[in-house]
Parts: sequence; C-alpha cells; structure tokens
Amino acid sequence: MNDQTLDENLLGYLLKALDDDTTAALEGRLQAEAETRWRLEHLRATLEPLAADKGDGPLPSGLAVRTLARVAEHCCLHLSQAPAAICRAAPPRSWWRRADIVVAASLLLLAAGLGLPALFRARVGSTMAECENNLRAFSDGLQGYHDTHGQFPSVFAERPRDAAGMVVPILANAGVLPAVANVRCPGSGPGAACPLTLKQARALSLEEFILQASKLVPSYAYSLGHRDDEEHYFGPAVPDGQQASDFALMADGPPLDDDMGNSPNHGGTGQFVLFADGHVRFVTLRTIGFQKDDIYRNKDNKIAAGLDPCDTVLGSSSAKPSGNQEVGDRR
Repeated sequence: MNDQTLDENLLGYLLKALDDDTTAALEGRLQAEAETRWRLEHLRATLEPLAADKGDGPLPSGLAVRTLARVAEHCCLHLSQAPAAICRAAPPRSWWRRADIVVAASLLLLAAGLGLPALFRARVGSTMAECENNLRAFSDGLQGYHDTHGQFPSVFAERPRDAAGMVVPILANAGVLPAVANVRCPGSGPGAACPLTLKQARALSLEEFILQASKLVPSYAYSLGHRDDEEHYFGPAVPDGQQASDFALMADGPPLDDDMGNSPNHGGTGQFVLFADGHVRFVTLRTIGFQKDDIYRNKDNKIAAGLDPCDTVLGSSSAKPSGNQEVGDRR
C-alpha cells in the first residue's frame, strides 16, 4: 500500500467509510506501526475544525442530489432569448436538460471529494515540515554556541532571571541565532520574534521580568539542567556513557495548567524534540528520555532541574531550575 492509498484509507477510517475487511486490515497496521498511528492522529487533528459545522442530526437522504437538481432547475427557468444568428449554416444548439446538469454537477462533486485526501495530506505535511524546520533553526544556534563555548547555554547562569526562555536572548547575544528567529511554532500561530534582547532582559526589574518571562519563547521548552544532592546546578550536557542522539535538549512546549498530556502545538498528538546531536524527531509520547523518563518533569514529578545527569527536564519559557514560579528566589 503506497502513501497516497494509506492516507485515503486513514481518512476513510476516520469518516467510517471503509468496508469491514479494509477496516480490519488497517487496524492491524495501526497496532503494529507507529508511523501509521502518527499519520492517523494528524489527519484527525486536521479534521477537527470541521466538527464546528456538524449538524445536530443526520442529513436527509438524497439532500445533496435534490439540492443540485433544484439549483439546476432554477438556472434553466426564465432564460432570455438568444439573439438571432446571422449565419444559420450550423444547426441550433439545444439547452442541456435538467438531468444532464444534475449528472454533470454530481461528477464535479465526486471529483472534488476524491481530491480531499490530497488536500488534507498537503496541509498536514506542509505544516509539520515548517514546525520541524523551525525547531531545527534553534539546533543550528545551539550547536554553534556549543562549538564556541564548549557547552550548551545554561539559563541558571542568568539567575535570578534564570527562566528557560532566556536561552534565545543568550543565543542571539552570542551571534549564533538571528534576532528575528521565530519563537512560535508554525502549528500554533503566526511567527513572532523574541521580545527582549539579553541586555534588555537583564535590565528589567524582577517584577517586570516575571511578566515577560512566558513571552520569551512561548512555543518551546528548553533544558533546565540538573542539580546534585548538595543543590549544585549544572547546565545541560550529555551524561557520561550516553549518546547525544538520546539526550533531549529542546522541544515543543509542554501543556498548560499542569496537564500531563502532549504539547498543545500539534493538537495534543505529540511533539517535535531536538536532541543534542542536532536531529529533530516527532514523538507521540513525552516519556522518551533516558529509561523512558518524562521530558517535562523530573523524577520528583516537578517542573524543575533534573535530580541527576540522566533526569532530563525541558521547561517552558517561564520555568526555571529551582522550580519556583517567581523568578529569582534561589541565587
């Protein structure tokens, strides 16, 4: 089954339009293949806006055909006479019958329906590609910073303004990320640049900074590093003996209001994650850290720095290593 056929079957599955054999075969594939489940969830998210137009009950049988017939009948009534032709060599052209118009309109409707899967597929694929590429732009900046400084940016170094969103002003100040870099995921709204430079953020009072912290990088989450038993903090770094390709460094932002679900950037279906080796991957679970660690919570189930080097925690723009919502109470 090629990609086009698969997507058409997935759309039919969501619309409950498949026969029993096709449905059974597709459900078996959904159980076995994560990629197919990913396609299904994104088609589902694309169809969600259409739910607003859903009526209170089933449409009357044959409504579409009767509507087309009524339109065709109206168009054929009270037609003005065409001017007499000067040349009568050709036989006069007869008007289409009502049945002809209905058939033609039905064929056009059918053709439009067959094109819907392609339109959905194009829309989903385009948005997801934009989201992945936007996060990859931050990868370039982080890798450039690491190449120059030998480490990834540590927002803890900016205490008491040690919010995770400070990573973007830090990168821009280092010259490895454009000041106009888009800090909003394309899947969650129009692009936006970080509202503060590093100098401006440092100049704000703590009260003013608290108000601005969530706006620095509203769509993404960055590593809060980890602390040891003596409360010493360390910036994000690949743990000894582990692979950079497994260390989550940045991702789509976590859900709001302490929700334990996926990022809201893609309708809750999953999140793009940037790893320390520079690759970006879409995952449908948030437990993809070392030993299936939750990338948005530490081992104490808190939004704060990890409790050891393998305890990955990616905090939203206003989150900070100490875990306190009021920035700056741990110096």
